[in-house]
Amino acid sequence: MLQSCDAGWMKFESSCYFISQNEEPWSTAKLRCEDMDAHLITINDANENSFVSNEIIPLTSMYTWIGASRGYWYYGGNNTWQWVTKETWNFTSFAPGQPSDDNFFFTCVAIAADGWHDATCYADMSVFHYICEKNI
Repeated sequence: MLQSCDAGWMKFESSCYFISQNEEPWSTAKLRCEDMDAHLITINDANENSFVSNEIIPLTSMYTWIGASRGYWYYGGNNTWQWVTKETWNFTSFAPGQPSDDNFFFTCVAIAADGWHDATCYADMSVFHYICEKNI
């Protein structure tokens, strides 16, 4: 039986992806995904990263939130990159010069055409489109 995604979602491999129409702070984007029984996207390999870069990013603004954050801000002080799902952090695609050295303000990750960028989620100062993911 072929499994498909809900209307408004895109399918790739065993996941469905939702591209927001609105821009939100990272923390709000995380909650919006959870409200849809999904999570901010976790990019686990080069194939998934290519799919997002080639198929999703052209449909969004310059930066788009993904489900990664540095532990200092969100997970309580260990200052390591983690996925919102607690999956193993075993793939990255940071743009040249990224991530920055600012461990306090630049603690979440947004994807752009040139790769991943750390961005501020401090006090909800940055608002971007976001990508939700759920397994099918």
